Amino acid sequence: MRIGGRFGSTVFEPLYEHLCKGKYCSELICKIVDAFAKGNKEKMQKLCDEISETESQADQIKFAIRTSLTKSIFAAVKRNDVLQIVRNQDKICGRAEDVSKLMVIRNTKLPDGCFDTLELLAEKVDYTINALLICCSQLAMIPNSGNDKEFDVSNILNELDLIHDKEEETDNLVQEFTKELLTREKESDPLSIILLLKMARMISEMADEAENAAEGYTLLIRH
Repeated sequence: MRIGGRFGSTVFEPLYEHLCKGKYCSELICKIVDAFAKGNKEKMQKLCDEISETESQADQIKFAIRTSLTKSIFAAVKRNDVLQIVRNQDKICGRAEDVSKLMVIRNTKLPDGCFDTLELLAEKVDYTINALLICCSQLAMIPNSGNDKEFDVSNILNELDLIHDKEEETDNLVQEFTKELLTREKESDPLSIILLLKMARMISEMADEAENAAEGYTLLIRH
């Protein structure tokens, strides 16, 4: 498939800038998971504050995108299609902020032997979001609407489709983490087990939103 002409990078550049905030949040989640396992509360709080600040920056970009989008029914790209992508990407930061606050608000005990899977989950989520970021950066490099040249985006579409498989890996890790927790539940307290399961699901949901955004990009390209 080829796109070009009036369908240019002006659509994707702000989306890429917005997604960069989600990617940074996923990197910070990897760091806060490590600090959480080590019980480094001071570092956890600093990372939590940084995630909140990044989420606030993402909101500012989101509002700018909303303001700048034309409401004309004759627009080359439908406003609602772009806004749906923004909503999905914004939830990546939102989930990161929620889980980081959940980590710092209580002394939740992580049973020995469960850290590796939680760490791998955070890394897989970061990997999934990075895959989306690469696709978005490639779309943002398409020349502006004044250029009549068309560009083949078949490879980008294929990579967007593969994000589904990456997201599925995070779901499998949540299941694995759940089994490990239940096996070692006597090493912790019931509330900690519940909160740890919630943390894992919230981290995984960041990849869910990346997958949803990938579907939005696919729809936008094929529209």
